[in-house]
Amino acid sequence: MACYREKRVQMMMSFHGNTVRKFPFYFICSFLCLLLLRPLSVAAMPEEVTLALNREQPVLALHILRSWSAVSESSEDRAKALWMEARIHSFYFKDFSAAEVVLDRALEKYPGTRIQGDIRFEKAVLAMERGDKERAFQAFAEFVSLFPDHPRRESAGAFWRYLKGEEPLLMGGDGIRVALSAASNRVQLIGKELRIRDMVTGNYLFSGDKVVLQLGNDGSLRLNGRVTGQPLMVEKSGEFFTLDGCRQRGTLRVSGAGGRLLLVNMLDMESYLKGVVPAEMPPFWPAEALKAQAVAARTYALHHMRERAYEAYDVKSDVRSQVFSTEREDARSSAAVEATRGEVLVWAGQAALTAFHADSGGFTESAEILWGGELPYLRAVSDPWSRNTPNDFWECSFTERELVQFLPELRNLGRILEIRLEGKTPSGRVHFLIFKGSRGDLRMPAGRFRTRVGPMTLKSTDFTLRHERGAFHFQGKGFGHGVGMSQWGARRMAEAGKSYREILDFYYPHLHRGKME
Repeated sequence: MACYREKRVQMMMSFHGNTVRKFPFYFICSFLCLLLLRPLSVAAMPEEVTLALNREQPVLALHILRSWSAVSESSEDRAKALWMEARIHSFYFKDFSAAEVVLDRALEKYPGTRIQGDIRFEKAVLAMERGDKERAFQAFAEFVSLFPDHPRRESAGAFWRYLKGEEPLLMGGDGIRVALSAASNRVQLIGKELRIRDMVTGNYLFSGDKVVLQLGNDGSLRLNGRVTGQPLMVEKSGEFFTLDGCRQRGTLRVSGAGGRLLLVNMLDMESYLKGVVPAEMPPFWPAEALKAQAVAARTYALHHMRERAYEAYDVKSDVRSQVFSTEREDARSSAAVEATRGEVLVWAGQAALTAFHADSGGFTESAEILWGGELPYLRAVSDPWSRNTPNDFWECSFTERELVQFLPELRNLGRILEIRLEGKTPSGRVHFLIFKGSRGDLRMPAGRFRTRVGPMTLKSTDFTLRHERGAFHFQGKGFGHGVGMSQWGARRMAEAGKSYREILDFYYPHLHRGKME
Protein backbone atom coordinates (compact mmCIF):
# COMPACT_ATOMS: atom_id res chain seq x y z
CA MET A 1 0.00 0.00 0.00
CA ALA A 2 1.07 3.54 -0.58
CA CYS A 3 2.28 5.60 2.32
CA TYR A 4 0.59 8.93 1.67
CA ARG A 5 3.46 11.30 2.30
CA GLU A 6 2.60 14.96 2.01
CA LYS A 7 4.33 16.23 -1.10
CA ARG A 8 4.02 19.74 -2.42
CA VAL A 9 3.83 19.71 -6.18
CA GLN A 10 3.97 22.81 -8.31
CA MET A 11 1.97 22.47 -11.49
CA MET A 12 2.47 25.03 -14.27
CA MET A 13 -0.58 25.49 -16.43
CA SER A 14 -0.71 26.57 -20.06
CA PHE A 15 -1.64 29.92 -21.61
CA HIS A 16 -5.32 29.50 -20.82
CA GLY A 17 -5.05 30.47 -17.16
CA ASN A 18 -6.09 33.74 -15.58
CA THR A 19 -2.85 34.76 -13.86
CA VAL A 20 -0.74 37.27 -15.80
CA ARG A 21 3.02 37.13 -15.40
CA LYS A 22 5.58 39.13 -17.35
CA PHE A 23 8.61 37.16 -18.50
CA PRO A 24 11.80 38.26 -20.27
CA PHE A 25 11.82 37.69 -24.01
CA TYR A 26 14.56 35.04 -23.85
CA PHE A 27 12.54 33.05 -21.33
CA ILE A 28 9.43 33.19 -23.48
CA CYS A 29 11.40 31.94 -26.47
CA SER A 30 12.80 29.03 -24.49
CA PHE A 31 9.35 28.22 -23.19
CA LEU A 32 7.87 28.42 -26.67
CA CYS A 33 10.48 26.04 -27.96
CA LEU A 34 9.58 23.50 -25.31
CA LEU A 35 5.87 24.05 -25.80
CA LEU A 36 5.73 24.02 -29.57
CA LEU A 37 8.20 21.27 -30.28
CA ARG A 38 6.36 18.60 -28.44
CA PRO A 39 5.32 15.99 -31.05
CA LEU A 40 1.71 16.82 -31.93
CA SER A 41 -0.98 14.40 -32.95
CA VAL A 42 -0.76 15.06 -36.66
CA ALA A 43 -2.07 12.07 -38.55
CA ALA A 44 0.19 9.27 -39.70
CA MET A 45 3.35 10.32 -37.84
CA PRO A 46 5.30 7.09 -37.15
CA GLU A 47 5.08 5.99 -33.53
CA GLU A 48 8.80 5.16 -33.63
CA VAL A 49 9.59 8.88 -33.96
CA THR A 50 7.87 9.67 -30.67
CA LEU A 51 9.54 6.70 -28.97
CA ALA A 52 12.97 7.82 -30.17
CA LEU A 53 12.40 11.38 -28.93
CA ASN A 54 11.12 10.12 -25.58
CA ARG A 55 14.43 8.25 -25.26
CA GLU A 56 16.39 11.39 -26.17
CA GLN A 57 17.52 9.91 -29.50
CA PRO A 58 16.90 12.76 -31.98
CA VAL A 59 19.38 11.42 -34.56
CA LEU A 60 17.44 8.15 -34.70
CA ALA A 61 14.18 10.11 -34.96
CA LEU A 62 15.55 12.03 -37.97
CA HIS A 63 16.59 8.77 -39.62
CA ILE A 64 13.11 7.30 -39.11
CA LEU A 65 11.44 10.42 -40.50
CA ARG A 66 13.61 10.45 -43.62
CA SER A 67 13.08 6.74 -44.22
CA TRP A 68 9.33 7.15 -43.81
CA SER A 69 9.27 10.11 -46.19
CA ALA A 70 11.31 8.23 -48.79
CA VAL A 71 8.83 5.35 -49.03
CA SER A 72 5.64 7.40 -48.71
CA GLU A 73 3.77 8.39 -51.86
CA SER A 74 1.77 11.03 -49.98
CA SER A 75 2.80 14.67 -50.27
CA GLU A 76 1.02 15.25 -46.95
CA ASP A 77 3.27 12.69 -45.24
CA ARG A 78 6.40 14.15 -46.80
CA ALA A 79 5.45 17.67 -45.73
CA LYS A 80 4.78 16.46 -42.18
CA ALA A 81 8.13 14.70 -42.13
CA LEU A 82 9.94 17.93 -43.06
CA TRP A 83 7.93 19.90 -40.51
CA MET A 84 8.87 17.45 -37.76
CA GLU A 85 12.49 17.38 -38.92
CA ALA A 86 12.63 21.17 -38.54
CA ARG A 87 11.24 20.92 -35.02
CA ILE A 88 13.93 18.42 -34.07
CA HIS A 89 16.70 20.61 -35.50
CA SER A 90 15.38 23.58 -33.53
CA PHE A 91 14.62 21.99 -30.17
CA TYR A 92 17.18 19.22 -29.83
CA PHE A 93 20.13 20.66 -31.74
CA LYS A 94 19.40 24.41 -31.41
CA ASP A 95 20.25 24.61 -35.12
CA PHE A 96 17.76 27.28 -36.12
CA SER A 97 19.33 27.85 -39.53
CA ALA A 98 18.93 24.18 -40.46
CA ALA A 99 15.36 24.24 -39.19
CA GLU A 100 14.51 27.24 -41.34
CA VAL A 101 16.06 25.65 -44.43
CA VAL A 102 13.91 22.54 -43.91
CA LEU A 103 10.73 24.60 -43.41
CA ASP A 104 11.44 26.62 -46.57
CA ARG A 105 11.89 23.36 -48.47
CA ALA A 106 8.51 22.14 -47.19
CA LEU A 107 6.80 25.37 -48.26
CA GLU A 108 8.39 25.24 -51.70
CA LYS A 109 7.90 21.53 -52.48
CA TYR A 110 4.46 20.97 -50.94
CA PRO A 111 2.52 24.26 -51.26
CA GLY A 112 -0.96 22.71 -51.23
CA THR A 113 -0.69 20.50 -48.17
CA ARG A 114 -2.86 20.89 -45.09
CA ILE A 115 0.14 21.40 -42.84
CA GLN A 116 1.12 24.70 -44.48
CA GLY A 117 -0.31 26.64 -41.54
CA ASP A 118 1.77 24.69 -39.03
CA ILE A 119 4.89 25.25 -41.13
CA ARG A 120 4.33 29.01 -41.28
CA PHE A 121 3.61 29.10 -37.57
CA GLU A 122 6.89 27.28 -36.97
CA LYS A 123 8.79 29.87 -39.03
CA ALA A 124 7.32 32.64 -36.89
CA VAL A 125 8.38 30.82 -33.73
CA LEU A 126 11.89 30.38 -35.14
CA ALA A 127 12.11 34.13 -35.69
CA MET A 128 11.16 34.68 -32.03
CA GLU A 129 13.69 32.09 -30.91
CA ARG A 130 16.43 33.90 -32.84
CA GLY A 131 15.45 37.20 -31.26
CA ASP A 132 14.24 38.75 -34.53
CA LYS A 133 11.17 40.51 -33.15
CA GLU A 134 10.40 42.45 -36.33
CA ARG A 135 10.44 39.35 -38.50
CA ALA A 136 8.43 37.36 -35.94
CA PHE A 137 5.84 40.14 -35.75
CA GLN A 138 5.44 40.12 -39.54
CA ALA A 139 5.25 36.31 -39.67
CA PHE A 140 2.55 36.10 -36.98
CA ALA A 141 0.57 38.90 -38.65
CA GLU A 142 0.67 37.02 -41.96
CA PHE A 143 -0.36 33.79 -40.25
CA VAL A 144 -3.39 35.43 -38.62
CA SER A 145 -4.43 36.84 -42.01
CA LEU A 146 -3.81 33.72 -44.11
CA PHE A 147 -5.22 31.11 -41.72
CA PRO A 148 -8.36 32.57 -40.08
CA ASP A 149 -9.68 29.14 -38.99
CA HIS A 150 -6.40 27.50 -37.95
CA PRO A 151 -6.32 25.99 -34.40
CA ARG A 152 -3.17 28.04 -33.65
CA ARG A 153 -4.68 31.38 -34.68
CA GLU A 154 -5.37 32.24 -31.04
CA SER A 155 -1.75 31.59 -30.04
CA ALA A 156 -0.47 33.50 -33.05
CA GLY A 157 -2.67 36.43 -32.13
CA ALA A 158 -1.39 36.40 -28.55
CA PHE A 159 2.25 36.44 -29.74
CA TRP A 160 1.44 39.16 -32.30
CA ARG A 161 -0.14 41.41 -29.67
CA TYR A 162 2.77 40.76 -27.33
CA LEU A 163 5.26 41.78 -30.01
CA LYS A 164 3.20 44.90 -30.70
CA GLY A 165 3.57 45.77 -27.01
CA GLU A 166 -0.18 45.69 -26.45
CA GLU A 167 -0.26 43.05 -23.71
CA PRO A 168 1.91 40.45 -21.95
CA LEU A 169 1.62 36.77 -22.70
CA LEU A 170 -0.70 34.93 -20.34
CA MET A 171 1.19 32.20 -18.52
CA GLY A 172 0.26 30.22 -15.45
CA GLY A 173 -3.07 30.06 -13.67
CA ASP A 174 -5.18 27.16 -12.46
CA GLY A 175 -8.07 27.08 -14.93
CA ILE A 176 -9.32 24.04 -16.78
CA ARG A 177 -10.75 24.02 -20.31
CA VAL A 178 -13.86 21.87 -20.71
CA ALA A 179 -15.26 21.07 -24.17
CA LEU A 180 -19.03 21.30 -23.82
CA SER A 181 -21.44 19.28 -25.93
CA ALA A 182 -23.53 21.27 -28.40
CA ALA A 183 -26.71 19.82 -29.90
CA SER A 184 -26.28 21.89 -33.06
CA ASN A 185 -24.10 24.54 -34.68
CA ARG A 186 -26.35 27.27 -33.26
CA VAL A 187 -26.36 28.25 -29.58
CA GLN A 188 -27.99 30.98 -27.52
CA LEU A 189 -26.22 32.62 -24.59
CA ILE A 190 -28.01 34.60 -21.90
CA GLY A 191 -26.30 36.35 -19.01
CA LYS A 192 -25.78 39.61 -17.19
CA GLU A 193 -23.70 42.06 -19.23
CA LEU A 194 -22.22 39.54 -21.65
CA ARG A 195 -19.18 40.83 -23.52
CA ILE A 196 -17.71 39.10 -26.56
CA ARG A 197 -14.26 39.82 -27.97
CA ASP A 198 -12.16 38.54 -30.84
CA MET A 199 -9.30 36.66 -29.18
CA VAL A 200 -6.89 37.56 -31.99
CA THR A 201 -7.47 41.28 -32.42
CA GLY A 202 -8.61 41.86 -28.84
CA ASN A 203 -11.54 43.96 -30.10
CA TYR A 204 -14.89 43.73 -28.30
CA LEU A 205 -17.67 42.88 -30.76
CA PHE A 206 -20.76 42.69 -28.55
CA SER A 207 -22.14 43.82 -25.22
CA GLY A 208 -25.57 42.80 -23.97
CA ASP A 209 -27.61 40.16 -22.16
CA LYS A 210 -28.49 37.81 -25.01
CA VAL A 211 -26.63 36.63 -28.10
CA VAL A 212 -26.84 33.89 -30.75
CA LEU A 213 -23.69 32.29 -32.15
CA GLN A 214 -23.78 30.07 -35.21
CA LEU A 215 -21.28 28.21 -37.37
CA GLY A 216 -22.04 28.42 -41.08
CA ASN A 217 -21.63 25.63 -43.61
CA ASP A 218 -18.54 27.44 -44.90
CA GLY A 219 -16.92 27.29 -41.46
CA SER A 220 -17.48 30.97 -40.70
CA LEU A 221 -18.62 32.02 -37.23
CA ARG A 222 -21.61 34.36 -36.99
CA LEU A 223 -22.52 36.59 -34.06
CA ASN A 224 -26.23 37.51 -34.25
CA GLY A 225 -26.04 36.75 -37.97
CA ARG A 226 -22.89 38.78 -38.65
CA VAL A 227 -19.67 37.03 -39.72
CA THR A 228 -16.83 37.52 -37.23
CA GLY A 229 -13.30 36.31 -36.68
CA GLN A 230 -12.62 33.37 -34.41
CA PRO A 231 -12.06 32.26 -31.75
CA LEU A 232 -14.32 34.45 -29.65
CA MET A 233 -14.25 34.86 -25.88
CA VAL A 234 -17.53 35.27 -23.99
CA GLU A 235 -17.21 37.08 -20.65
CA LYS A 236 -19.85 37.98 -18.08
CA SER A 237 -20.28 40.15 -15.00
CA GLY A 238 -22.59 37.77 -13.10
CA GLU A 239 -21.76 34.43 -11.49
CA PHE A 240 -23.45 32.39 -14.22
CA PHE A 241 -24.54 32.50 -17.82
CA THR A 242 -26.80 30.04 -19.63
CA LEU A 243 -25.91 28.11 -22.76
CA ASP A 244 -29.08 26.91 -24.49
CA GLY A 245 -30.80 27.08 -21.11
CA CYS A 246 -28.10 25.26 -19.13
CA ARG A 247 -26.29 27.17 -16.40
CA GLN A 248 -22.51 27.60 -16.77
CA ARG A 249 -19.75 29.25 -14.76
CA GLY A 250 -16.52 30.87 -15.95
CA THR A 251 -15.92 32.10 -19.47
CA LEU A 252 -16.56 30.51 -22.86
CA ARG A 253 -14.30 30.26 -25.90
CA VAL A 254 -16.16 29.72 -29.17
CA SER A 255 -14.68 28.58 -32.48
CA GLY A 256 -15.27 26.19 -35.35
CA ALA A 257 -13.50 22.84 -35.56
CA GLY A 258 -14.14 20.08 -38.08
CA GLY A 259 -17.42 21.63 -39.20
CA ARG A 260 -18.78 21.81 -35.65
CA LEU A 261 -19.02 24.50 -33.01
CA LEU A 262 -16.30 24.05 -30.40
CA LEU A 263 -17.47 25.47 -27.07
CA VAL A 264 -14.77 25.49 -24.41
CA ASN A 265 -15.80 26.47 -20.89
CA MET A 266 -12.86 27.87 -18.90
CA LEU A 267 -13.24 27.91 -15.13
CA ASP A 268 -11.28 27.25 -11.96
CA MET A 269 -10.63 23.65 -10.95
CA GLU A 270 -12.71 23.58 -7.75
CA SER A 271 -15.78 25.04 -9.49
CA TYR A 272 -15.34 22.45 -12.23
CA LEU A 273 -15.20 19.63 -9.67
CA LYS A 274 -18.43 20.81 -8.04
CA GLY A 275 -20.09 19.96 -11.36
CA VAL A 276 -18.20 16.67 -11.81
CA VAL A 277 -18.49 14.86 -8.46
CA PRO A 278 -22.34 14.79 -8.29
CA ALA A 279 -22.50 13.85 -11.98
CA GLU A 280 -20.13 10.92 -11.45
CA MET A 281 -21.28 9.73 -8.00
CA PRO A 282 -24.70 10.15 -6.31
CA PRO A 283 -24.39 13.01 -3.79
CA PHE A 284 -26.34 11.05 -1.16
CA TRP A 285 -23.54 8.46 -0.95
CA PRO A 286 -21.21 8.52 2.11
CA ALA A 287 -19.06 11.63 2.52
CA GLU A 288 -15.78 9.68 2.48
CA ALA A 289 -16.67 8.10 -0.87
CA LEU A 290 -17.48 11.56 -2.26
CA LYS A 291 -14.13 12.86 -1.02
CA ALA A 292 -12.31 9.97 -2.71
CA GLN A 293 -14.20 10.77 -5.91
CA ALA A 294 -13.24 14.45 -5.62
CA VAL A 295 -9.52 13.66 -5.31
CA ALA A 296 -9.64 11.11 -8.14
CA ALA A 297 -11.53 13.52 -10.41
CA ARG A 298 -9.20 16.44 -9.59
CA THR A 299 -6.11 14.34 -10.29
CA TYR A 300 -7.61 12.95 -13.51
CA ALA A 301 -8.36 16.47 -14.70
CA LEU A 302 -4.90 17.77 -13.81
CA HIS A 303 -3.28 14.83 -15.60
CA HIS A 304 -5.17 15.69 -18.78
CA MET A 305 -4.37 19.39 -18.43
CA ARG A 306 -0.71 18.44 -18.65
CA GLU A 307 -1.20 15.90 -21.44
CA ARG A 308 -3.35 18.24 -23.54
CA ALA A 309 -1.77 21.58 -22.69
CA TYR A 310 -1.16 22.27 -26.39
CA GLU A 311 -4.59 21.19 -27.60
CA ALA A 312 -7.82 23.18 -27.84
CA TYR A 313 -9.24 21.81 -24.58
CA ASP A 314 -8.27 19.63 -21.62
CA VAL A 315 -11.31 17.42 -21.05
CA LYS A 316 -14.75 16.78 -22.50
CA SER A 317 -17.91 17.21 -20.45
CA ASP A 318 -19.19 13.66 -21.00
CA VAL A 319 -18.18 10.05 -20.33
CA ARG A 320 -15.25 10.31 -22.75
CA SER A 321 -13.52 12.26 -19.94
CA GLN A 322 -15.59 13.02 -16.83
CA VAL A 323 -19.26 13.93 -16.79
CA PHE A 324 -19.60 17.63 -15.93
CA SER A 325 -22.80 19.54 -15.27
CA THR A 326 -23.13 22.75 -13.27
CA GLU A 327 -26.87 22.05 -13.12
CA ARG A 328 -26.23 19.00 -10.91
CA GLU A 329 -24.24 20.77 -8.18
CA ASP A 330 -25.21 19.60 -4.69
CA ALA A 331 -24.23 20.90 -1.24
CA ARG A 332 -23.02 17.44 -0.12
CA SER A 333 -20.69 16.83 -3.04
CA SER A 334 -19.53 20.46 -2.98
CA ALA A 335 -18.57 19.95 0.68
CA ALA A 336 -16.44 16.96 -0.37
CA VAL A 337 -14.68 19.11 -2.96
CA GLU A 338 -13.98 21.82 -0.38
CA ALA A 339 -12.79 19.30 2.22
CA THR A 340 -10.13 18.02 -0.20
CA ARG A 341 -9.40 21.35 -1.91
CA GLY A 342 -6.30 21.12 -4.11
CA GLU A 343 -5.47 17.54 -3.12
CA VAL A 344 -4.14 15.31 -5.90
CA LEU A 345 -2.34 11.97 -6.29
CA VAL A 346 1.16 12.04 -7.69
CA TRP A 347 3.34 9.57 -9.58
CA ALA A 348 6.92 10.49 -10.55
CA GLY A 349 6.26 14.15 -9.74
CA GLN A 350 3.21 14.45 -12.00
CA ALA A 351 -0.53 14.10 -11.55
CA ALA A 352 -1.39 10.42 -11.97
CA LEU A 353 -3.92 8.96 -14.39
CA THR A 354 -6.56 8.21 -11.75
CA ALA A 355 -9.09 6.35 -13.86
CA PHE A 356 -12.30 5.21 -12.18
CA HIS A 357 -15.42 3.27 -13.10
CA ALA A 358 -18.77 2.28 -11.63
CA ASP A 359 -18.18 -1.29 -10.43
CA SER A 360 -15.21 -3.66 -10.82
CA GLY A 361 -17.33 -6.77 -10.30
CA GLY A 362 -14.83 -8.05 -7.75
CA PHE A 363 -11.55 -7.56 -9.63
CA THR A 364 -10.08 -4.38 -11.12
CA GLU A 365 -8.41 -4.39 -14.54
CA SER A 366 -4.84 -3.55 -15.49
CA ALA A 367 -4.36 -0.31 -17.46
CA GLU A 368 -1.57 -2.01 -19.39
CA ILE A 369 -3.95 -4.69 -20.64
CA LEU A 370 -6.66 -2.23 -21.59
CA TRP A 371 -4.73 0.77 -22.90
CA GLY A 372 -1.09 -0.33 -23.18
CA GLY A 373 1.80 1.21 -21.25
CA GLU A 374 2.67 0.03 -17.77
CA LEU A 375 1.32 2.05 -14.84
CA PRO A 376 2.28 0.35 -11.55
CA TYR A 377 -0.54 2.07 -9.68
CA LEU A 378 -3.22 0.76 -12.08
CA ARG A 379 -2.73 -2.99 -11.91
CA ALA A 380 -5.37 -5.69 -11.60
CA VAL A 381 -6.19 -6.41 -7.94
CA SER A 382 -8.83 -8.43 -6.14
CA ASP A 383 -11.62 -6.11 -5.01
CA PRO A 384 -13.87 -7.75 -2.40
CA TRP A 385 -15.55 -4.38 -1.74
CA SER A 386 -17.22 -4.53 -5.17
CA ARG A 387 -18.99 -7.84 -4.63
CA ASN A 388 -22.69 -8.17 -3.82
CA THR A 389 -23.60 -4.93 -5.59
CA PRO A 390 -26.51 -4.17 -7.94
CA ASN A 391 -24.15 -4.94 -10.84
CA ASP A 392 -23.27 -8.41 -9.58
CA PHE A 393 -25.28 -9.92 -12.43
CA TRP A 394 -26.58 -8.45 -15.65
CA GLU A 395 -27.59 -9.81 -19.03
CA CYS A 396 -28.37 -8.52 -22.48
CA SER A 397 -29.04 -10.00 -25.92
CA PHE A 398 -28.46 -9.03 -29.55
CA THR A 399 -29.91 -10.53 -32.70
CA GLU A 400 -27.68 -10.95 -35.74
CA ARG A 401 -29.48 -8.04 -37.39
CA GLU A 402 -28.82 -5.78 -34.39
CA LEU A 403 -25.13 -6.71 -34.34
CA VAL A 404 -24.80 -5.84 -38.03
CA GLN A 405 -26.41 -2.45 -37.34
CA PHE A 406 -23.84 -1.76 -34.62
CA LEU A 407 -20.96 -3.32 -36.59
CA PRO A 408 -21.49 -2.75 -40.35
CA GLU A 409 -18.21 -4.53 -41.13
CA LEU A 410 -19.93 -7.80 -40.20
CA ARG A 411 -21.84 -7.64 -43.51
CA ASN A 412 -18.68 -8.82 -45.26
CA LEU A 413 -18.78 -12.08 -43.28
CA GLY A 414 -22.14 -13.30 -44.58
CA ARG A 415 -24.26 -15.02 -41.94
CA ILE A 416 -22.87 -14.89 -38.41
CA LEU A 417 -22.62 -18.54 -37.44
CA GLU A 418 -20.79 -18.20 -34.15
CA ILE A 419 -19.06 -15.76 -31.81
CA ARG A 420 -16.13 -17.14 -29.87
CA LEU A 421 -14.52 -15.57 -26.82
CA GLU A 422 -10.73 -15.58 -27.11
CA GLY A 423 -8.40 -15.09 -24.16
CA LYS A 424 -8.91 -13.76 -20.66
CA THR A 425 -7.16 -10.89 -18.93
CA PRO A 426 -5.65 -11.45 -15.45
CA SER A 427 -8.86 -10.03 -13.99
CA GLY A 428 -11.01 -12.54 -15.88
CA ARG A 429 -12.31 -10.15 -18.52
CA VAL A 430 -12.65 -11.15 -22.18
CA HIS A 431 -9.75 -10.17 -24.46
CA PHE A 432 -11.21 -10.66 -27.95
CA LEU A 433 -14.35 -11.77 -29.77
CA ILE A 434 -14.03 -13.88 -32.93
CA PHE A 435 -16.98 -13.54 -35.31
CA LYS A 436 -17.27 -16.67 -37.47
CA GLY A 437 -19.22 -15.98 -40.65
CA SER A 438 -20.26 -17.98 -43.71
CA ARG A 439 -17.78 -15.96 -45.81
CA GLY A 440 -15.02 -15.20 -43.32
CA ASP A 441 -13.99 -14.31 -39.78
CA LEU A 442 -13.41 -11.07 -37.84
CA ARG A 443 -11.43 -10.58 -34.63
CA MET A 444 -12.31 -7.61 -32.41
CA PRO A 445 -11.06 -6.43 -28.97
CA ALA A 446 -13.78 -6.87 -26.37
CA GLY A 447 -13.48 -3.26 -25.22
CA ARG A 448 -14.10 -1.97 -28.74
CA PHE A 449 -17.07 -4.32 -29.13
CA ARG A 450 -18.56 -3.01 -25.89
CA THR A 451 -18.18 0.59 -27.05
CA ARG A 452 -19.80 -0.15 -30.40
CA VAL A 453 -22.86 -2.01 -29.10
CA GLY A 454 -23.35 0.43 -26.21
CA PRO A 455 -21.47 0.51 -22.88
CA MET A 456 -24.69 1.10 -20.96
CA THR A 457 -26.11 -2.15 -22.38
CA LEU A 458 -23.03 -4.38 -22.36
CA LYS A 459 -21.91 -3.11 -18.98
CA SER A 460 -18.43 -4.65 -18.88
CA THR A 461 -16.19 -7.13 -20.68
CA ASP A 462 -16.45 -9.61 -17.80
CA PHE A 463 -19.07 -11.80 -19.46
CA THR A 464 -20.00 -15.21 -20.84
CA LEU A 465 -21.83 -15.80 -24.11
CA ARG A 466 -24.28 -18.31 -25.52
CA HIS A 467 -26.07 -18.49 -28.88
CA GLU A 468 -29.62 -19.76 -28.97
CA ARG A 469 -32.96 -19.01 -30.64
CA GLY A 470 -31.40 -16.68 -33.17
CA ALA A 471 -29.80 -14.35 -30.64
CA PHE A 472 -26.51 -13.94 -28.80
CA HIS A 473 -27.01 -13.77 -25.03
CA PHE A 474 -24.43 -12.10 -22.78
CA GLN A 475 -24.30 -12.56 -19.00
CA GLY A 476 -21.78 -10.68 -16.91
CA LYS A 477 -20.88 -8.69 -13.83
CA GLY A 478 -19.42 -5.27 -13.09
CA PHE A 479 -19.97 -1.95 -14.83
CA GLY A 480 -17.31 0.02 -16.69
CA HIS A 481 -13.77 -0.57 -17.94
CA GLY A 482 -12.59 -1.80 -14.54
CA VAL A 483 -9.40 0.29 -14.27
CA GLY A 484 -8.66 2.20 -11.06
CA MET A 485 -11.22 3.06 -8.42
CA SER A 486 -14.51 1.19 -8.33
CA GLN A 487 -17.16 3.70 -7.24
CA TRP A 488 -19.34 0.99 -5.71
CA GLY A 489 -16.28 -0.34 -3.92
CA ALA A 490 -15.56 3.15 -2.60
CA ARG A 491 -19.12 3.34 -1.28
CA ARG A 492 -18.83 -0.02 0.48
CA MET A 493 -15.47 0.95 2.02
CA ALA A 494 -16.92 4.24 3.27
CA GLU A 495 -19.92 2.42 4.75
CA ALA A 496 -17.45 0.15 6.57
CA GLY A 497 -15.81 3.18 8.19
CA LYS A 498 -12.83 3.59 5.85
CA SER A 499 -11.54 7.13 5.23
CA TYR A 500 -11.22 8.60 1.76
CA ARG A 501 -7.44 8.27 1.98
CA GLU A 502 -7.78 4.57 2.77
CA ILE A 503 -10.08 4.20 -0.22
CA LEU A 504 -7.59 5.94 -2.51
CA ASP A 505 -4.75 3.90 -0.99
CA PHE A 506 -6.55 0.67 -1.87
CA TYR A 507 -7.40 1.54 -5.47
CA TYR A 508 -4.29 3.57 -6.35
CA PRO A 509 -1.31 1.90 -4.63
CA HIS A 510 2.17 3.46 -4.82
CA LEU A 511 0.92 7.05 -5.20
CA HIS A 512 1.74 10.06 -3.01
CA ARG A 513 -0.45 12.93 -1.95
CA GLY A 514 0.23 16.28 -3.53
CA LYS A 515 -1.24 19.75 -3.41
CA MET A 516 -2.11 21.95 -6.38
CA GLU A 517 -0.60 25.42 -6.17
